Amino acid sequence: MSLSPAHLTKLKTNLKLSIERLKLLHSKKTSQTKAAAREIGELLRQGKRESARIRVENIIREDYLMEALEIMEIYCDVLLTRFGLIESLRRLDPAIEEAVHTVIYAAPRLADVRELMVIRDLLIVKFGKDVGILASENRYETVSSKIVTKLQLQTPPLSLVQSYLIQIAKQYNIPFEPDPIDAIEEFDFGDVAGDLTPPNMELTAVVHPHLQLDQVDWDLDPALLLLLFPRLQGKDHSMGTSLSLYLQAHQ
Repeated sequence: MSLSPAHLTKLKTNLKLSIERLKLLHSKKTSQTKAAAREIGELLRQGKRESARIRVENIIREDYLMEALEIMEIYCDVLLTRFGLIESLRRLDPAIEEAVHTVIYAAPRLADVRELMVIRDLLIVKFGKDVGILASENRYETVSSKIVTKLQLQTPPLSLVQSYLIQIAKQYNIPFEPDPIDAIEEFDFGDVAGDLTPPNMELTAVVHPHLQLDQVDWDLDPALLLLLFPRLQGKDHSMGTSLSLYLQAHQ
């Protein structure tokens, strides 16, 4: 279906407004997360480990959300850049399919960015209710897998929570002895950190005291690398804030 000139103008305007709101919301949440990290550091200093763990879970969720905001900004920019395809074509072009489906899927889950719902509704009018249903349910997995992962409401794995506690304690120079980890939980770090190929790295900073370098099978346990080392020089695998997990290594 064709959109009227007024609807096309409304769509373009809200794409621009969404990009600005996404940036502002990301900046606001970054400041809030930094403040929360200082409070968690104080809890660790006072020995209130359980309270710190609970607060860290929220920081992890906020980290995921902030990365989702960054991704949505990119998709809105894609739709704005390729707006001619929306204007001229009746059917959804593959060049914008993922962006359209992702916006339709994410808009109800990002209520603070109200412009996304306006965009969502106009895209459904343009491309049809069937597209809206398929995208909302991600029936054919055409929505960005990163967005699906970042917007899932689930309890973070304990291994990731402990990793954040280690990083916060280090950031604020707080003595902190992590709990022994007998087994790393199964957790897909792929969407968090990208592809990891660590076998040829000379590691320079051990954070966790209960594992030795010669005990780590780098081919089988890439998640351990994130758990043990906070920064990778020259290759950024951030989750969106200074609290995110990094590798510290060099080729």
